[in-house]
Amino acid sequence: MSIPTGGGGLYSTTQDLYLFDRALYTDKIINIASVNLMHTPYIPSSQYSSSYGYGWFIADDTFGDTNNRQIGHGGGIYGFRSEFNRYVDEDVVVIVLAKGVFSLCLNIKVLLRSFV
Repeated sequence: MSIPTGGGGLYSTTQDLYLFDRALYTDKIINIASVNLMHTPYIPSSQYSSSYGYGWFIADDTFGDTNNRQIGHGGGIYGFRSEFNRYVDEDVVVIVLAKGVFSLCLNIKVLLRSFV
């Protein structure tokens, strides 16, 4: 494999994903009604003790004294991992693109989230 890409041959940067996150708060690419449907839990999931909406894992996320919705998805291929987690109640996004094992990516995500 000369250049690893995501499913469908996609590749992205943290800046691309940040711009995607910002656009989801507007009607620029997906109307707000559809985004709300995406953020609605439909199927219980054992992964992360969460539910699954339209393409997103949805879970309660507790940091300090606050409990907020975490809406996101991760992935990986051939030694690369990604985490894209939106905390819509706080208008925060944590994006991690990492080379390495899954647990490293999750540890980085938790560390970054602790700074907010």
